[in-house]
Parts: sequence; structure tokens; C-alpha cells
Amino acid sequence: MRTCTDCRATKPLSEFTPIKGTPWTHTRCKPCRAACARAGRPSRARKPPAPSDKRTCTICGPAKPTDEFTPTNGIRYRKKTCKQCRAATAKTAYVHRPSSRPKREPPTERACAGCGVTKPMNCFTPILWNWPSGRVGFSLPSPQNQSYLGMRGSPNTRRNAFQITQIKSTNTVYGRCRDCRNDRARERYHSSPQVRAAEIARASRNGRARRLRRRQQTSTSIAG
Repeated sequence: MRTCTDCRATKPLSEFTPIKGTPWTHTRCKPCRAACARAGRPSRARKPPAPSDKRTCTICGPAKPTDEFTPTNGIRYRKKTCKQCRAATAKTAYVHRPSSRPKREPPTERACAGCGVTKPMNCFTPILWNWPSGRVGFSLPSPQNQSYLGMRGSPNTRRNAFQITQIKSTNTVYGRCRDCRNDRARERYHSSPQVRAAEIARASRNGRARRLRRRQQTSTSIAG
């Protein structure tokens, strides 16, 4: 038994809250402790309940129909703010970005990787690519054209194959200027008799390929 210090009533120990970690209890009974805690807590004004078909927005305040609130994940719960307030908040946080990036102007000059001199872009050789119907590849000439090009019976026929297609120029150029490329090609041409013979054979093969390409283009234009 113990006497409460507030109500002065003698009550059993079960009516007193034990102090955690100790064998003792508080001096006030449980009802007195609850009344003291309730008195020291500030009173909260209860919000008027909204109708079942309406909801109060936490930003603007007035009660609005539930259709004015966005559903949460497609279930019966809805957002706490109405659609207008959500749109206004998103608009203030939106950072405008340009619809299109400014177009980059092509460079007019470039430094040569060989001599290091800055020269206009017309002093550099553009890189050419063969694009057959959107894909890069090679096709073998016909047997008659292989005979014309001297490719019949060669073990490297597939390696020596070429593509008869329209050659398109890209916006990229070689790193060395035309003078440096010519000097390097001239030095390689005169480096040894074997290299010179190979270059002459390559030039002859390319000449025959160009003539064959012109012939096929002429025949295609006539047939069309």
C-alpha cells in the first residue's frame, strides 16, 4: 500500500507506475499522473470534419470535392493538396530549359598533327566513307569484273574486293595537312623497290576500279 501525494488516497502498489530499472514507484498514482500530463499539454483545436465527398487542401485551406485531388497510386487514397496547388508548386520549381541547343559552328582552322602549324580547313583532306544502304560493308564484283580487275584466281579475292557505291564525305578530316600527308606518302613510296612496286600495282588496281565504276554508273543511267 502507498499514499498518493496528490489525492492523498492510500492505494495498492499496482495503482502506481513503477520507475523503470528500479524497485520503486512514482509518488503519484496513475490517474493523478494522467491528469497532470493532460493539464500540461496545450489544447488542440479540432478541425471541423469535412463531408465524405469533400476534402480539405493543406495549402489553400477550403474543402473541395475529392475529384480535385489526385489519386495516390490508383487507390482510394488521394493527395493532401489539390490539383491547382500541386500545379502551382511544380510550376515554381520548374527550371526552363531551351527547346534546342545552339547549333555548333564548324571549325574554320585546325592545327596540323605533323608540322604543328594552324591552317585553314581546306588544307586538310576530308575522310570519305562508303555507306551502302546505311551499313558499312564490302561486296565482291561479278566474275566478269573480277577478270577485268585481275582478281580471278587470287587467294586474297575477298580482301581485294571493293564496293561500288556512292562515296559520301563526313565532317571530319585527317589530322595531318595535305603537304605533310604528301611528304609522308612520297617518303614511303621511295623507301624501297618493293613498296614502290606495290604502290604502282595499287594505283593500277584503283584506276581499273574507277573505270569500272563509271561504266556501271553509265549503264545504270541508260537503263533507267
